[in-house]
Amino acid sequence: MKLDAYDYIIVGGGSAGCVLANRLSEDPQNRVLVLEAGHRYSSLDVPVRVPAAFLFLMGHPFYDWRTKSEPETGLKGRRIDHYHGRVMGGSSSINGMFYQRANPLVYERWAQETGTEEWDYAHVLPYFKRIETFKGSDPTGEYRGRSGPIPVNQHHHNGSRNPLFDALFEAAEQSGYELVNNVNGYRQEGF
Repeated sequence: MKLDAYDYIIVGGGSAGCVLANRLSEDPQNRVLVLEAGHRYSSLDVPVRVPAAFLFLMGHPFYDWRTKSEPETGLKGRRIDHYHGRVMGGSSSINGMFYQRANPLVYERWAQETGTEEWDYAHVLPYFKRIETFKGSDPTGEYRGRSGPIPVNQHHHNGSRNPLFDALFEAAEQSGYELVNNVNGYRQEGF
């Protein structure tokens, strides 16, 4: 492989690397190479293609880099698993098709710690909205996008009602927990 044959070389075929490669390759003049250390899955790679199989993927050395935290003092030195996709698509390929942003306060903290106001929630929210086409509950459209390249559905908006989901939410409510209609809306706490 002649590396000088490419205008851009992207190391890592995870969520960010793949999006960047896609954007750069929209210009037919650009020659883009994506290098991914993990494998490229195929239609026969059932564990990646079936959302419920994500529990099999997490911690499996073929799909997960199996990274761990440093020893946590508050947990008596225990190290916490951090699932990190070892496959084209990165962690987005092993996450069971969950789509949840960090809590808005996380972005506020980043902005304060780094001194860059551009990382606060008000600045990053328009980018989140731009990447998604959301089908679910956000009546004002204040928190969710409607015309981006990534389709995002709530479980009860994709046409497949599941009695197990209904039972889970009913049990949570009976236990005194609040239900949250949109985990990427104004608040995430609850079920």
